Amino acid sequence: MNKHFHYSYPPDDNLDDLRRLLRDNAAMVARTLLGPENRKHSTRRQLRFGRDKGSLSVEIAGRNAGTWFDWADSQGGDLFRLIEYVRGCNFSEAKCIAAEITGATTSTARPSRSRLIYPRKIERADLGTLKYGGMIWQQSVDPRGTIAEEYLRSRGLEIADDIAGSVIRYHPPFYCAGRTAAAMIALFRDIKTNEACGVSVTFLTKDAKKLDRRFFGKVGNGAIKFGDVTNTLSIGEGIESTLSGMAMGYSPSWAVGSAGSIARFPVIEGITTLKIFGEKNDNGANANAIKELVKRWKNSGADIYAIEPKNGNDLNDTLIV
Repeated sequence: MNKHFHYSYPPDDNLDDLRRLLRDNAAMVARTLLGPENRKHSTRRQLRFGRDKGSLSVEIAGRNAGTWFDWADSQGGDLFRLIEYVRGCNFSEAKCIAAEITGATTSTARPSRSRLIYPRKIERADLGTLKYGGMIWQQSVDPRGTIAEEYLRSRGLEIADDIAGSVIRYHPPFYCAGRTAAAMIALFRDIKTNEACGVSVTFLTKDAKKLDRRFFGKVGNGAIKFGDVTNTLSIGEGIESTLSGMAMGYSPSWAVGSAGSIARFPVIEGITTLKIFGEKNDNGANANAIKELVKRWKNSGADIYAIEPKNGNDLNDTLIV
């Protein structure tokens, strides 16, 4: 056996059952820990994660199911070891995470105080991204005093006390989508039920510059809610442009993530004034989305306004000019 695949663990009455659950659900466990696989280079027997050909492989079928190897730094083992490797935790903590992912119970499993809601009727692939988003959110911390706060300040924005920790958090460097980086995490809540349903992950450099942004969970029907809905609501696409709108006095404001989500934004009973933050330099996607929203809301009785940026491509450009 390859030396990288041999690990010994403390005895535990539930360990064999938990290990079997991990192995039998290897694909879901891998997606939960690592996010979506590199589909181009994955097969029915093996998932690959990372850019290019995917340096980290997880066996999901056959005699080696439930094992993994990272070719970039010659690390590997079973799925307990993968949890330890990705989350930077000890074995006791890895057992708790394994129990949470698989839905099992162990004598050491601890309930979390904040979690995402997993709908009963959902595709297995979507369940993986939901659980992955939930783990990212649970292991994130107050953003104040971190590079998440520094990043927003570089965009002319502050994190209000009622947003810090409850809507925006900071995650220390972790492996995701083929890179290891710290991130600003924002919580999506279902527009109608208000249940937590996903996260926005903004990867950041060490000097607080934006690297990339990914979404995990069921964010299509959700919003990052900066305030509770009243008879007046403002919505925008991104976190930065939406917070800029709030800084200009448009509150409460929700970030829905994309132009497509603006087009699909549902009618909410009780709203008499809806304002949409406009964006430019997107080949007309935002403008077309606003037109679709107006059609959707035509019988709502609400007044609808588009708030266009005076300078640049969005309200954040206007704010920091």
